Amino acid sequence: RGGGGEGVGRGVEGAGGGGGRRGKARGYRYMARSPHHRGGPVAAWYLGRQAMELARTAGDTSLTAEALNVLAGFECEAGATQSARERYVAVDVR
Repeated sequence: RGGGGEGVGRGVEGAGGGGGRRGKARGYRYMARSPHHRGGPVAAWYLGRQAMELARTAGDTSLTAEALNVLAGFECEAGATQSARERYVAVDVR
């Protein structure tokens, strides 16, 4: 059970993500929070990363920023504030 991904598509739809890249990005971002709070950082990271990539390919800067915020938040909570800062700087959401 470590990596996330298995059965995620059905979960994304069930989480209210709906169809298309934007809907899936919302679903992945929403779902990333659950394993994170249950102590499953690998699955949370996978889902957050998927959310960011889907939002980016959909061209939705708002959703990209929301997913980036989730990922950087995970890093801050883990004490990796420098890594979180670098992540924010590296992703252009303009």
